[in-house]
Amino acid sequence: MRIRREPAIQIKTAAQLAAMAEAGQVVARALSAAADAVAPGVSTAELDAIAAGQIRAAGAAPSFLGYHGFPATICACINNEVVHGIPQAARRPRDGDVVSIDCGAIVDGWHADAAVTVPVGSVTAAHFEHTVAITASGPWVLTAADGGREGLARLAPPPRQLAQSHG
Repeated sequence: MRIRREPAIQIKTAAQLAAMAEAGQVVARALSAAADAVAPGVSTAELDAIAAGQIRAAGAAPSFLGYHGFPATICACINNEVVHGIPQAARRPRDGDVVSIDCGAIVDGWHADAAVTVPVGSVTAAHFEHTVAITASGPWVLTAADGGREGLARLAPPPRQLAQSHG
């Protein structure tokens, strides 16, 4: 018996493409607003509220909020934290840190998702680029603890220490 399969490539309508593009624009505005607010002492929860406001103001819905119980609009990580960090009022980056913000939005059923990495405070462009490159080159491993359900764990020192060890 032969199984009928959907075509590998599905042609989107102009309306679908427009909704996809709008979702991308909503994410871009939310990320831009959150990135502009990154500063020493501004909590990741405050960044979450800024992104949520931008998404809601556009009439869109946050993709991450409620997904498998995720409690926030953005994922926010400081320095060598891996991914999908939950924004918290107590998580406040300091001068010289690096913050990664991941954001998603839904428009007419279409999701867009993007991320940015932002230097905090007085960080030179050269130092920022070097720190991000060195941090990204650190080792990643699957954790055996908890049956691997914890996902990826970062086995590297904080970016400043790692960058200093690389000159």
